[in-house]
Amino acid sequence: MTTRSARPALWVIVFFALWLSSSFLFWKIWIHGTDHTDFYPRWAGVRIWLSSGGSLSLYHPETTRRIQRLLYGRPLSATQDQQGFAYPAPLALVILPFAIVPNREIAAALWTGLGCSLTVLSVYFWTRSVRQVLWVISWPFMIVALYQAQIEPLIAGLLLGSVIAAFQNRDTWSGFLTPILLLKPQSTLLFVASWLGYMFHARRNKALRAFGISAFLIFGSSLLLWGWWPPEWLAALSRYKNYAQVIWAPLIWQTSYLGGFIWTLALLGLLVKIGKQVRQTPALELILAYSLPLSLLFLPQTPIWSLGFLPISLILVQKNRPPHKVNLLASAVGWLSFAGYLVWPASQWWQAQMQWIPLLFLFMVQYVASTRRSEA
Repeated sequence: MTTRSARPALWVIVFFALWLSSSFLFWKIWIHGTDHTDFYPRWAGVRIWLSSGGSLSLYHPETTRRIQRLLYGRPLSATQDQQGFAYPAPLALVILPFAIVPNREIAAALWTGLGCSLTVLSVYFWTRSVRQVLWVISWPFMIVALYQAQIEPLIAGLLLGSVIAAFQNRDTWSGFLTPILLLKPQSTLLFVASWLGYMFHARRNKALRAFGISAFLIFGSSLLLWGWWPPEWLAALSRYKNYAQVIWAPLIWQTSYLGGFIWTLALLGLLVKIGKQVRQTPALELILAYSLPLSLLFLPQTPIWSLGFLPISLILVQKNRPPHKVNLLASAVGWLSFAGYLVWPASQWWQAQMQWIPLLFLFMVQYVASTRRSEA
């Protein structure tokens, strides 16, 4: 076996070793004996669908009641988070292999380890910097997402994997991976739209064909298994809003006229600068870097998990480079932002985090991209 042919095999071994070891660590440190992970209702929903022989919809109220009984041994009151399946049905395709695992703690550990491993390796492949990997994994909102066994680490790894494939002219792989990102549509919709726009403008038809085939297979498979699920999903989202909080960042005007004025003025100024920068340097990584914080600013969001994506926006404009000095500022702001929970009610402060931290990252991406351009 030649060195070149051995290298992919070596990275496969590294991936599985990292996946299994990180899964064990997550299970040992914060999964075993706890019930805090948000993965459990999704795992339970797919298991119940399997046990029903496919007769129960993922979104049916009876499925939600069975999830509650499976996880808590009793129905939950109407004022509590109902723990229903509130994601697009294609997510169940991804969870299906984990739902086969009968032990929910092991399934959650494997899920969390997979997301962490994909993020670690994709950041390393993009930056070739262990320091960048450590910075991304130590970002407080990434830690929170891992702690809660959220989907963000998995999506972050796949997202950066799609960009890496595009840069290596592996358009089929990039196109195949990109539709999967829509499993978290409120955080990735602008990224996917920006990717499509760039590929269309660059006439990279192979990537577009792969995207279409992948999207057809994902959506088509979900229709075969769960029928015409979009109306049921939208109804589940409507029920979710009755007991969970959702924020749309521009509504900052409702809480503070001064804050809303400063926020709007800063955003408009940044958008003008970004527009000029993108016209001068219409690079794929720059366009995609801006799409992530803009998604969080312009699309309705649930609590702080989606902030875990933000380091990827800075990573995108730091290809093959060690961490920029701005990364340290980002980490400081991220960690210090939690001090706000000591002063303001959690129901108010997480909204402030969702309004201001993406705006700060938008500024930092613009600053890093400008300094890199002047250095070049």
